[in-house]
Amino acid sequence: MANNFTNLKIALLAICLIAGLSVVSAQECPEINVAPDGTVTFTFPSDPGFDISAIGTSNGGIPATSVYTGSGSFTGPNVYTLESAAPMFPTSLTGSLVIDFTGTGFIVCNYDDGVLPLELVSFEGRTTEQNTNMLEWVTASETNTDWIVLERSADISTWETVERVKAQGWSFNLQQYGVEDMNPYLMTYYRLRMIDLDGMEYYSNVIALERNSLSGVTIAPIPAKDEVFLQFDAAEEGEITLTVIDIYGRELSKEVIPTVIGLNTQTINISAYASGLYYVTVDNGIDQQTKRILKQE
Repeated sequence: MANNFTNLKIALLAICLIAGLSVVSAQECPEINVAPDGTVTFTFPSDPGFDISAIGTSNGGIPATSVYTGSGSFTGPNVYTLESAAPMFPTSLTGSLVIDFTGTGFIVCNYDDGVLPLELVSFEGRTTEQNTNMLEWVTASETNTDWIVLERSADISTWETVERVKAQGWSFNLQQYGVEDMNPYLMTYYRLRMIDLDGMEYYSNVIALERNSLSGVTIAPIPAKDEVFLQFDAAEEGEITLTVIDIYGRELSKEVIPTVIGLNTQTINISAYASGLYYVTVDNGIDQQTKRILKQE
């Protein structure tokens, strides 16, 4: 078994960024059993699908301060056995377990007297039509958990807090959480930073959400006589092209207007149009949306 955990955090982060790999999901943290002869059995919730190249422990996070060598192998699809561990693996781990999976990433699992403080069932996100991102996660159990902090990043390097959510502390039932990010980036990366009552911290997997640069396009009133009001949300400053066509696809008007970040409003004069159905297309060069105009006499 490999035993080189030097600069583990930097090395693994570099691997993840260059190869497009990610930290293995927190719900893949194993149960730990230490036999009287020192054999350590790590039982994962499911088959990790990759071999293990290194195992270590620390007082919190990475790099590992104690690295274990010995004869290690998977004795079942989701059971990893480490025999003759040197140094001797603690009989009841309180701290962080660091496992490096060959070729895919790593996990950092926190334990309190051998028990996982928080079992994360899922961590998911979605974009909304209001130019926000909704993040939701579910825990199966929480032990000694104080806070769960939702963090975001534009580059997977610098992280900022979106919201701190008070955890349950002690719970053995499913708990659901949700936070809406009101100011996301076009591409936003998210993770959960979970903080124990004793101040120890550990992290979830990272997820990414990409939202449209043009959203929330509306036309009012419908029907209209002389003019309609177009509203839309823009994610950045720039220009959009407004094109009005009739039901036969003939272009009736076309103009380029500047946009500001956030809500934009534009008036479209339709007083000269005959009664009937028309279409207006909003195009910023990246995204395009089309809405209907109903002209009445």
